[in-house]
Amino acid sequence: MIEDHFYYFAYGSNISSSTLRKYCPTAEKVRLAKLNDYRLDFQFWATIVPHKNKHVWGVLWLIHNRDIPQLDYYEDVENGLYRVIQVDVEPHASTAIPITCRCYEMISVPTPEHCLTQQQNVNTHLEPGRKPATWYMKNIIDSSIENEIPEYYITELKSVPTVECEFRE
Repeated sequence: MIEDHFYYFAYGSNISSSTLRKYCPTAEKVRLAKLNDYRLDFQFWATIVPHKNKHVWGVLWLIHNRDIPQLDYYEDVENGLYRVIQVDVEPHASTAIPITCRCYEMISVPTPEHCLTQQQNVNTHLEPGRKPATWYMKNIIDSSIENEIPEYYITELKSVPTVECEFRE
């Protein structure tokens, strides 16, 4: 890692370079990465939840430290929506060792009884208040395609139920 920079693992709308660079202009895409023993879940916004034998695909970014305040602001850390955690991700198509990076997790994470099917890594069984907005999921799906995330994972993302919502970030 370059001095004064950090690795960031993005798994939701921040996999989009245009979204992330709005508030982290120094962000440079490193490669796709996989976070093992977590699943992707939603409470309107995307989050990760520890879940053995599941995984979350995302993008590994290298970002200058000066962008941390903007990233924390965007993730609403100060108001307690997300918290910063450190995770080890597996770089895609690489024999490299796992990379420790910054990541964000909702403070109020879905409970274990919000289960997945045996095959899926993305929770598609969402109560109405937890469903993401249609525009938000479209951003995640389009960005996943743009970043060449594996097709099976994109199929799982496409099966997430959504809700029509006027609110935009």
